[in-house]
Amino acid sequence: MLSLDHDCAPPRNINDTELRHDMKAMPKSRSNNTFTDTSFLHLRMQSIELRTSLCAKVNRLKGVSEFHETLKCEDNVRMFIRDIPRWTAPRSGQARNLLDLQLRQFLVVLYAPRAVQPEFRTASDCRYSMFTSLEAAAKTIEVHNNLMEASNYALLLTRNDYFRAMVLVCHVTYHARRANGKLFPFMPG
Repeated sequence: MLSLDHDCAPPRNINDTELRHDMKAMPKSRSNNTFTDTSFLHLRMQSIELRTSLCAKVNRLKGVSEFHETLKCEDNVRMFIRDIPRWTAPRSGQARNLLDLQLRQFLVVLYAPRAVQPEFRTASDCRYSMFTSLEAAAKTIEVHNNLMEASNYALLLTRNDYFRAMVLVCHVTYHARRANGKLFPFMPG
């Protein structure tokens, strides 16, 4: 997808009510800190290059990326997550949660290949991968629980990142306990 040109400009950060049939010019886009009807689409387009490059990395046939590449990808994902505005509008929660989830799911996927290798559990890169993927999985599950508490079931039925997160938690926990009966076998006593 990175090589494809778009046939239209990215969405502006405007409200639908600003669009009229007799317009002579498009309304000016508001700042990212102002929540509008199109804030989700507007901000989603700002991370499209990162998301498509991450999809290519995690789906490539050559195997797992070098650890330093994975760390660089994590930094980029965390930067975008950090920059998601903290809108105060009551209806902005869903947009913020979706912007977070669409990026955070990559932290689970990027680190999972190293995190689920029980034979290398004491290697530094595998331990870091395990903790980072577990943290991202826990946050993913938390965001989905928040959506459920807000009675937003439509999103829960159309996404599968929470399922991937739960399976990863179960997989890591199973192999950690199996190693020597402790939850985290690399911890003393």
